[in-house]
Amino acid sequence: YQFAMNNWQRSGYHVRYFHSAADGDADAEANALLRAASREGGGNANVIFEDVEVAADGSVPAEHDAAWRGRSAGDLPLHVVTSPRGRTVVARRLTPDEAESLVRSPARRTLGERLCGGDAGVLLVLQDPAAGDASNALRTARRVAVTAPAEGLEVGVVAVVRDDAAERMLVRQLLQVEGDLSEIEGSMVFGIIGRGYALPPYIGAGVSEEGLADLVAFMHAPCACEIKASNPGTDLLTSHNWAATLPQWASGVPLESSFLLFDEVEENGAASATGTDRAAAADRAREDAATGLALAAGPAAESKVTTPSTTRPEPAASVHVQAGADEPSEPAVPEQAETPGDDAMTAPPRSEEETAGAAPVARDTDPKTVTEAKGPDEAPMGRLRQSRAPDLPRGEVPQSLARESSEASLASLLGPRVAAVVLLLAAAAVGIGAIVMRRRAGGGVV
Repeated sequence: YQFAMNNWQRSGYHVRYFHSAADGDADAEANALLRAASREGGGNANVIFEDVEVAADGSVPAEHDAAWRGRSAGDLPLHVVTSPRGRTVVARRLTPDEAESLVRSPARRTLGERLCGGDAGVLLVLQDPAAGDASNALRTARRVAVTAPAEGLEVGVVAVVRDDAAERMLVRQLLQVEGDLSEIEGSMVFGIIGRGYALPPYIGAGVSEEGLADLVAFMHAPCACEIKASNPGTDLLTSHNWAATLPQWASGVPLESSFLLFDEVEENGAASATGTDRAAAADRAREDAATGLALAAGPAAESKVTTPSTTRPEPAASVHVQAGADEPSEPAVPEQAETPGDDAMTAPPRSEEETAGAAPVARDTDPKTVTEAKGPDEAPMGRLRQSRAPDLPRGEVPQSLARESSEASLASLLGPRVAAVVLLLAAAAVGIGAIVMRRRAGGGVV
């Protein structure tokens, strides 16, 4: 949670406004709101707005082909919103109110206040009253928020009702964290860390004290991979000024991850990990292997990474619950004035089309049952379950895996050098053999 707050810059949601020449700017008010919310317009939202005029023959510039695919002039004017993972969040003409709720809402304001107020993560409970498990999911999250965190750490709880009109756009974002979530009924619990980064949810039987305690342990453990795109989950669209309100424990020396678990790029070829990132990570892995410290993430290291400094501000309460289906309302926290900060935003992929033809996964009540992944549009862990507890990368790994990784790193480090030594010895042997043969042929003494 510390590393994510310090280092993970938000990826952008792409809003394309498709229209014909005759339409002009028919949705001027909604578009003005979106432009103003973007960084280019002076706001703090991780949104990228583009005006796209559709030609008379129905074509669009090549970079917008994927977002326009399957649509026609009869759909115009049209807003198409895609997430940082390239998934479609909204594809319809937005009203000014919908444009406003796309970038901000009461629950997201609360998330920003809690995370920047010192909480070491938030459990966001997406309640589904129709499924009958909404109250139990919220009670479970509240209990875990009190009992699971290590001493000195606080975890917030925010509840959002699935059919709450004020949170409709947030709900759409949450249901696109993984490609199949919109097909699943039931309450879900998402871990939120960093600057509004949502981890894959716990669903159904996975919403247990044991499962959510495991989620809290993951949020508080050493960072499993410093490259954001290699972690499951995605950013939420928020207008909070994160850079201006970083908690005190996130404003010091940047933290380093304990090891590189795997390296992925975001969908449709938009890379988040640069060659420099990969080279640096490989160098660190080789250095760790050479010194016998590869994948060392013991209690001391974990304490160093996760323990807040003594200057950490005291949170208002250990658990904060946004008003939900069965919770009393609380006074709204005033939204912070939106002034440009230094929170750099990375652009999302240009394409938003999900892998086609994926069949729904049959419902399974066993949280450990695993089915095949739909395709490349799924989270990096690639596991889909209707009732599930996601497999999250860990700062600590089994000793067998650590040993195998260390051996692999040593092999990659020493392999070329061993081969060079063998070649040199072979060449020396050939040279010595040639000298011996010449001396014997000349009658010399060997």
